[in-house]
Amino acid sequence: FIGEQFLTDVPAIFDIKNRGVTQALKSIKYLRKGIAKSFLSSELVFDRLGWRERILGLGRTTHGLCRNKNIYIEYEDFFESRGYKKEIKSIKQTKFINRIVVIPSARMPHRRLQKSLMTEIVNELNRRGLEVEVVLIEGEVVDIIDNTKVKKIPREFEFLINSIKSADLLISADSLPAHLAAFFDIPVFVFTPTPNWSNYWLPKSAYNTIGMASFNVTSQFYTWLNENLKTETL
Repeated sequence: FIGEQFLTDVPAIFDIKNRGVTQALKSIKYLRKGIAKSFLSSELVFDRLGWRERILGLGRTTHGLCRNKNIYIEYEDFFESRGYKKEIKSIKQTKFINRIVVIPSARMPHRRLQKSLMTEIVNELNRRGLEVEVVLIEGEVVDIIDNTKVKKIPREFEFLINSIKSADLLISADSLPAHLAAFFDIPVFVFTPTPNWSNYWLPKSAYNTIGMASFNVTSQFYTWLNENLKTETL
């Protein structure tokens, strides 16, 4: 069902204003069909429990997170309350950081790292003697500073994953690469154009170490490097 034309991006049920009621109803049909095929459990857990989620979970027991902390911590708390507990290792000061991968692009143009910010980031990392590589996905146009190592990859998930897994630290402006890095236990620092952007959606390592800065106030980036950077000369 993900391949349906109206579900190639945000499902229309969550974007009724731009997609219209007809497409929203179609997306409900295909999402419910996909849930029925993919999830045998009679219970569903959503990050929030509004009317959309209740419709998608109709016929099943549905749960919503509290949304008071961070989405990862909320899920951990929820499953622990259900009798499941997983020991989560702390990333802080457990990995040597020598190779930095920067992914400056984002699906929404206003979230992309601009040249001035890229210059500041790369210059600071170079000053600290770190290896820096900027990864661009096929078709993306990003203004890159001179003398920067750039790797262009096909627009395929496998290549994105491999690029992220090769890093000791990921710096990203987009949530997808950031959360993929968190999945592979790679430290993450996120830049956002919105100073008061909710840290609820941050990868857990970034949430725990305050690994986030806005485009215009980058002081937290330097603080984070000073507190979390642990390098090893090979």
